[in-house]
Amino acid sequence: MIRRFVAIGVPPAVRAPLQEALAPVQDRLAELRTTDPASWHLTLAFLGEVHDDQLDAIVEVVRAAVADVAPPAALTLDGAGEFRRAALWAGVRDEPEGQLARLGDAIQAGCAAAGLPIEQRRVHPHVTIARARRRSSVRPGQVAVVSDAVDAVRLAGDARWAPTQVEVWASHLGDGPARYRTEATVPA
Repeated sequence: MIRRFVAIGVPPAVRAPLQEALAPVQDRLAELRTTDPASWHLTLAFLGEVHDDQLDAIVEVVRAAVADVAPPAALTLDGAGEFRRAALWAGVRDEPEGQLARLGDAIQAGCAAAGLPIEQRRVHPHVTIARARRRSSVRPGQVAVVSDAVDAVRLAGDARWAPTQVEVWASHLGDGPARYRTEATVPA
């Protein structure tokens, strides 16, 4: 099954320091399914299953949304949390505040207007670090571990970046971990 979504990727200059900060505490996350750092991203719109012939239409929607609502001037890793004890994430603060949500809303509205499948979701800026396995759940101590790693990266000055593009991604789900690839890029 291939699903598509629109996102802003986490650049290597931020990804590598966070990966390094998390490395010494991987044993605390062992019962979770950690995500591949190369796939770390901030989701703006989730499209679900979309046919290949609709990719150009998605890119046009993203291009129009970016022209109308510019991506944030800066993004900064900030804090950590969990969703329904099923996903462990590093938080992201945007400047100006709320700009990611405005951009995500514009993309979602554009997809709906173009007749593309879209799941209307509120944008909550975060990077998913790990997911719970079938018989496990995210624990408060694991949230604290990720929060400490994010704080270390932020204090070192490596947690901030200016997004330069918005991307259409594809995720391939199966028996193993999800695999992601970027299918199209729209300059910011």
